[in-house]
Amino acid sequence: MQKEIILKTPIILGTKEDGSISETSKVILREPTAGDLRGLSLKSLVVDSNSSDWIILLTRISQPNLSSAAINIMPMRDFSKLIAGVLEMLGEDEGADTLNK
Repeated sequence: MQKEIILKTPIILGTKEDGSISETSKVILREPTAGDLRGLSLKSLVVDSNSSDWIILLTRISQPNLSSAAINIMPMRDFSKLIAGVLEMLGEDEGADTLNK
């Protein structure tokens, strides 16, 4: 599963050969795997909403690959959109109700 997020403020990706700046407002997030969560705490992500852990996770699941530096200077509204996109994917699991029984 993937989720496309349109950011209000474009992210600078780098400089092209002609010297112009490459940027994008579109980020595609893929659903995190267990391996993407290595070294991270689910409690820290979901309950505590630890921004440092979210930044690590987002660098692992975003296309284009966002660097931690790019995420660190991102406006809060765009950072929140990315987090909401991940949480939406995690909540869309049809089998989640059976885990709670």
